[in-house]
Amino acid sequence: MATDLFPLEDDEPLFGAVARYAREMRVGNWDPFLRQLFGYRAQFSPALAYNLGFVAQQVRAVWGKSSRELIESATLYPFYASFATPSQTARLYAEIEVRHAGRIPTFMLKLIQQAKMVRYCDDCVAGDRAVGRPLHWRRVHQIPGVVVCPTHGTWLRALHYQWCSTTPWPTIEEALLSGKVLEFPLTAAQWSNLHRVALAAQQLLEAGGSVDTEWLQKFCWAAAHSSGFALGRNQLAARGLTDAFVSFYGMRYLRFVGLFPARPQNWVIARLSRHQTATCALPNVLLGVFGAALESTHENSTWPYCPSTLASHGPAYRVEGRKVHDGRFYASCRCGFSFHYRDVQQGVPGGVTPTVYGPDYAREARFRFSLGQSIAAIAQALGIAETTARRITHDSSAEVTPNRVQAIDAMIEGWRRTVATGGSRGTSRADPGSGRLCEDSPRTC
Repeated sequence: MATDLFPLEDDEPLFGAVARYAREMRVGNWDPFLRQLFGYRAQFSPALAYNLGFVAQQVRAVWGKSSRELIESATLYPFYASFATPSQTARLYAEIEVRHAGRIPTFMLKLIQQAKMVRYCDDCVAGDRAVGRPLHWRRVHQIPGVVVCPTHGTWLRALHYQWCSTTPWPTIEEALLSGKVLEFPLTAAQWSNLHRVALAAQQLLEAGGSVDTEWLQKFCWAAAHSSGFALGRNQLAARGLTDAFVSFYGMRYLRFVGLFPARPQNWVIARLSRHQTATCALPNVLLGVFGAALESTHENSTWPYCPSTLASHGPAYRVEGRKVHDGRFYASCRCGFSFHYRDVQQGVPGGVTPTVYGPDYAREARFRFSLGQSIAAIAQALGIAETTARRITHDSSAEVTPNRVQAIDAMIEGWRRTVATGGSRGTSRADPGSGRLCEDSPRTC
């Protein structure tokens, strides 16, 4: 027997249309009503619904939609399918269209991560009332990770629910009585970033189609690498990049959505390094918005050239190491020259302050000194301070990095000699650098 639900409102999800009809028509026998509409006792889910091929037949007289049209316009299927593989998308659609006995496929459990809450926007509700439109839920507000209305830019309200078979599904009217604002202590920039997430999620929901995850990974990796989060040409600085990601969205929000990267080697680094290829959509959206922000701030041309004029690599040579910390940029080159700088114009760093001159400057200073030039003349010729010229001219450590292994071995040997000359006292002392305990006895540890 057909079910005459009310016509769908703008962006209204299927669960909202069912709940609104049940409230207006005062449906008392909730369980039989669901069995008649869905063909089984359907559970409440803001994300997806199942057996929609059967539902489409039940409401065809009112909505006139095929099962595919119903799936794409009244559920979050387009959003979830955005980052899934073609085989996963086909399996997801088949599971929604026809309910199958047994457990849901494992990839769907990972793909659909939905908290037990429904969300709405106060301004959207006010707009519905102003034009006399029925109050209704909106799909875009139910997307995981969306806490700001993409239309009005205001915090959403959330209604937590506990579903049982005899309880009618929640309506907007119920949420208006007990819904709580989803608000986090964020900076203005972080709030703006969450609004970008909502806009990106809305675009994925409305546009449909699929996103090339390999292209997204390469884009975000390149944006992070060229923005200072690099340990070398092919490696990212995990800790710095993770800190920037947390600062971009805020710790409270990331914990709320269950995606806080607690360790330096986390899901953010794993996805950018292609060690993790999960299809869950929200992490990809967060990475995409973060990567787009980095790309807009730091283009590829901002990877600076080494400013050393004495290095054998010559001019216009891009440095291998680059990182950002507290708004300052630091770079290091294979020639040994390290510096921090303010900005980059066409590859040329501006506001350069050298921190390490490297062996090329040391060799040049010593060569000039051997020719009889004064320290002042050497400093002027190399463009360095006189104290720096004096140090690198007379200090051999300016060119050669001390061998730390040999230094530690020498320290341990000196300690052993001290212990040996001190006599045996029947006590134990730590052997520095070795992590062992040595007895003060004639035998060698």
